[in-house]
Amino acid sequence: MRQRVMIAIALSGEPQLLIADEPTTALDVTVQAQILALLAELKRERGLALVLITHDPGVVAGIADRVSVMRDGRIVETGAVGAIFRSPREPYTRKLLREARGPHLPADAPHSSPPAPAAPGAPPALELAGVSVRYTIGRGWLGRRAKLAALSEVSLELARGEALGVVGESGCGKSTLVRAVLQLLPLHAGRVVWMGRALGGLPRSALRSLRRDLQIIFQDPFGSLDPRMTVGEIVAEPLEVHARDFTPAAHAAAVAAALSQVGLGAELSSRYPHELSGGQCQRVGIARAMILRPQLLACDEPLSALDVSTQEQILTLLGELRRASPMCLLFVSHNVALVQRLCERVLVLYLGRMMELAPAAALYSRPLHPYTRELLAAVPVPDPDIQPARLERAGRGEPPSPLTPPSGCVYRTRCPHAAAVCRERIPTWEKLPDGHYVACHRWRELG
Repeated sequence: MRQRVMIAIALSGEPQLLIADEPTTALDVTVQAQILALLAELKRERGLALVLITHDPGVVAGIADRVSVMRDGRIVETGAVGAIFRSPREPYTRKLLREARGPHLPADAPHSSPPAPAAPGAPPALELAGVSVRYTIGRGWLGRRAKLAALSEVSLELARGEALGVVGESGCGKSTLVRAVLQLLPLHAGRVVWMGRALGGLPRSALRSLRRDLQIIFQDPFGSLDPRMTVGEIVAEPLEVHARDFTPAAHAAAVAAALSQVGLGAELSSRYPHELSGGQCQRVGIARAMILRPQLLACDEPLSALDVSTQEQILTLLGELRRASPMCLLFVSHNVALVQRLCERVLVLYLGRMMELAPAAALYSRPLHPYTRELLAAVPVPDPDIQPARLERAGRGEPPSPLTPPSGCVYRTRCPHAAAVCRERIPTWEKLPDGHYVACHRWRELG
């Protein structure tokens, strides 16, 4: 909505040229598709000249006629989009396109080999049972306060060493789910169990000691680092809290090892966040989270603010860390294609409710819920022969307000297959024999 307002402001003077500087960065895939479809429509109907600046070749493929590739402040290749995407001349262009096409690998070709699965019958490492979260929202100075259902009756299990991806549009409850798991906000209902211990009833001191095993990587690589602290101080901060018995030598060695593990040299220890790139800052955040060797790592949109090359590097790094440690991974993203490459299972959320949960290969090859299909159809494909037609089919409309969610199935107001039963009853959370779960009245009919 806010991006549409900015576009309206830019168009109010009826310009002949519109410069769109990363207009879809950090937006979820469905909103991104809507914004790009809108720009393409304006370009076509108004004869508007458009300069589109982006780090995503898939965005270029859907809307641009010509493309210029820049590196280190210089244009290294320019030409028609079709010609550049089919036969790039420069090695750097080929690298960008190869990395952009990486997330679209077949579902049976994961990005990295996962650790060995837990033994059959082993208790889950993490269990969520009926977890619900409510926020109290003020409505003006004299308005009545309202309850917003950010998360409703989420139940799932995570095996030791397993990676679970959580996807959905902005406002669907992904970040709330992470914070609920880590006990960073109170639950309205339900419980979170970690390694057999219910976290909600633990005293503050016991929960504090458990935090060394439960770590998080935040979305903003710059905002999550204290600008007044050096890289070395930032990475060492968890040791100051949870490993006070470390000697200075052990302390320094642990920081150096953590930086090395994420591909950063020890010489960066004395630098400040503003002296680093976005990718380097995110690596520092990962080093800080990993220095205590946690058993659960929650990644809250760790790639959304990064360019394609840096996304590839961080994705590879997370895969290597998983192979080196039997930790659980809770990976939150609005980019469903990236999740496919890192996670064994994927949970789809919409307006705080579970729509679908399935092994990654099954979800991407045979999505059962109409919302999952909408998300997959909105992923930009770096192919100028395909992407323009995909944009024309982009879904319209905004999700309903979580303050007044629709009755029955919360997705029904946007679902092209909605029937009367969808208005009357909340869909049952059904389990299929192959480990697939879905909440849809009509999934059998839709095939």
